[in-house]
Amino acid sequence: MTMGGQIRTITPGYFEAVGMRLVHGRGVEATDGPQSLPVVVVNEAFGKAFFGGDPIGQRIRIYFDDRAWTIMGVVNDVRERSLDRAPLPSMFFPHAQLPGQAMTFVLRSPRPPGEVMREALAALSSVDGRLPAFAVRPLSELVSQSLAQRAFALALVQAFAVIALVLAAIGLYGVLAYTVAGRTREIGVRMALGAPAGHVLGLVARESAAVVGVGMAVGAVAAVAAGRAIAGLLYGIGPVDPISLLAAMGALALVCALATFLPARRALRIDPLLALKAE
Repeated sequence: MTMGGQIRTITPGYFEAVGMRLVHGRGVEATDGPQSLPVVVVNEAFGKAFFGGDPIGQRIRIYFDDRAWTIMGVVNDVRERSLDRAPLPSMFFPHAQLPGQAMTFVLRSPRPPGEVMREALAALSSVDGRLPAFAVRPLSELVSQSLAQRAFALALVQAFAVIALVLAAIGLYGVLAYTVAGRTREIGVRMALGAPAGHVLGLVARESAAVVGVGMAVGAVAAVAAGRAIAGLLYGIGPVDPISLLAAMGALALVCALATFLPARRALRIDPLLALKAE
């Protein structure tokens, strides 16, 4: 049957170089030459799209070649287009059996990228100085460029989120500190009537925590809804990030504690008699 999908012509060792994993069967080998059986390796997306599962042993045709190609291996899917788009069905043909007009060399080495690229260009020039070589760069740079626009958008979102958290903390501190300071006379009266300092402080803290707790609950629901709205910008994590939510809530809880404790401590230091005279 004639198949469609991405077509790659590769040499032995390609999958190891790019970090792809052989799931079933075998990969492209040096024995896959022009006179041997035409073979092809496909990815998992290809097997699911055209065969509903394992395609090993199936024979396919491509639109520009009359030969029947036998599927000898299946490799894992990779996201070549972008991180948020599903992998396309792909076919990997031995270069010796289906040569192309241009080639992309993939080198894997523990040595520094600049050193490896210089030696690769020198080796290519030694074969034929007229061979053009372009876009010679580390794979990490290609990945970074493909994510540049998305990284910029996420950086803006992160900056606005930090600014929003700071403004929320300042506003929360101001409101709570003003509210607690306004209860200075009440606290003095309670102290004059014999209420322990710990009891008064706990009462004020519980009332402040109740108000802030309701706000945090509403904010958490809104944060989850906002996370789902920008889910398309995320990869590797879900729209609900418990660590980020807990960190933000912890920061606001700390602000609540400071805004409650500091004014209340000053109020506890006033003379209860002065508070009674004021009343």
